[in-house]
Amino acid sequence: MPIATTLDPHVNVSNQMYALADIIVSFKTHLPIDMRDTGRHAREILHRTMAGEIKPPTIRVSQFMLEEVNRRAPTLVR
Repeated sequence: MPIATTLDPHVNVSNQMYALADIIVSFKTHLPIDMRDTGRHAREILHRTMAGEIKPPTIRVSQFMLEEVNRRAPTLVR
């Protein structure tokens, strides 16, 4: 049975979450006011997956975090 989940776009997806979920759909707004639309999107993908219409790939991409703006880069000494 496929498993679908919806997540905040700022969540850290662990290796275990990635391994266990077949479908991961992220909210598209910062303050998640699109929870209902995101849930419907996940439901549609899940329904089509269970009906055998599609086989969605789950791809995990790791991005580097931006440094804090107030943190200064180390000075190069010659």
